[in-house]
Amino acid sequence: MINPPSAQKYQYWTAETLPETIEEFQAQATEHKGSWWPDWLDWLKPLSGKQVPARIPGTADLPVIEDAPGRYVKARC
Repeated sequence: MINPPSAQKYQYWTAETLPETIEEFQAQATEHKGSWWPDWLDWLKPLSGKQVPARIPGTADLPVIEDAPGRYVKARC
């Protein structure tokens, strides 16, 4: 399920340790309302390099292949 964090539709759980069983995880896990994406981004930023501007499609170095969203998005597997 993909929703923007602003949708506040879901929740996720975390635990300080990785238990052996799902029952042990559930017993010690803490529920967090909303999306896990903002927390993941906060964790990821210090591990990542410098941010760079997004590339602009349609230049000589990056020609446009087709209009968005593209065939691959519409492909059924």
